Amino acid sequence: MALPLATLVHNNSQNATIRTSPNQLLIGLEPPVTPNQVEGGSNPLAEERVRQLRERHILAIQALN
Repeated sequence: MALPLATLVHNNSQNATIRTSPNQLLIGLEPPVTPNQVEGGSNPLAEERVRQLRERHILAIQALN
């Protein structure tokens, strides 16, 4: 379950030698780890999960800074 996420994060990481990420080289962009969620969806459980992920993302950025 965590392998696809780990692969995405690794492939979005910039390589020190070539100064670009594998995803940038292969597909021309770096896909976001958490895609934008359109507000007002019809699945309350999914909306709650997205809200939690956004909060945790903010906390992780704050911890790193």
